[in-house]
Amino acid sequence: MLSLITHLKLLLKFTFRTYLLYKVNHNNDVQFTIIINFIIVCGFYFLDRHVNLNHKPHYNKWTEREFATVDKQREDTLETKWNRNMLNFVSLVGDNENTKPANNFRKLAKLSPCLFAKSSKITSHVTWNYDLTLEDNILQSLPLFYKFIKNIQKVDGFVFEVPSNLYGRNLCEFSVTVMRVLTVLSDNDPAKLNCMKAGFIDKAGWCFSFDTETFFVTTFGDIYPKSHSRHCHLKNKMYILIQPEVSFYNKKIA
Repeated sequence: MLSLITHLKLLLKFTFRTYLLYKVNHNNDVQFTIIINFIIVCGFYFLDRHVNLNHKPHYNKWTEREFATVDKQREDTLETKWNRNMLNFVSLVGDNENTKPANNFRKLAKLSPCLFAKSSKITSHVTWNYDLTLEDNILQSLPLFYKFIKNIQKVDGFVFEVPSNLYGRNLCEFSVTVMRVLTVLSDNDPAKLNCMKAGFIDKAGWCFSFDTETFFVTTFGDIYPKSHSRHCHLKNKMYILIQPEVSFYNKKIA
């Protein structure tokens, strides 16, 4: 709402301009009146335009500050909602240690030469949905993955079981699949670090991260020869194991 002073200023401006036009139109010949009216109207236009331009920078600066504050508040609100919604999802999902993919991976772990593989506590997503894309399957697993993050001190890893007959038929396809899985997770990182878009991803020192935690990523599949420690003997199965680095420290092997 405009203030009383602003209303009075507008009224005085209108009264003065009306009086000026009245005097011009009643005391001069027609040709002279038209010229003077044109000059006065142009003067009014440029005067008003000048006033608006003088106020515009201040107005823009004010709105930019306001928008920045609103954006920050909205970002904080969305992050809070994200965490709350994910925790609500986590409370609804069941035990992700006894899912079919986790049980299948334990069969693979029994054959591993690693001393800690057989006793490791592994969680996973639910059974793969062949009607969905790879990205949609990973998105559906986010609540379970988030549960794994929140219990990171109690578990040794989270495994994704992916159909190798669709996504791991050769080394190139296998590599691209691993990248796609990690990218979906990275894009939904609540910490917004988005490690898969880091400029040094191909250099030493890079590691996968999610919610500020860092992880070691290991893969298993039938593309590895049978003599290889990462060979998977299970038919049409490939695995992407995400291990928190803290688990290595807990076992005193790093």
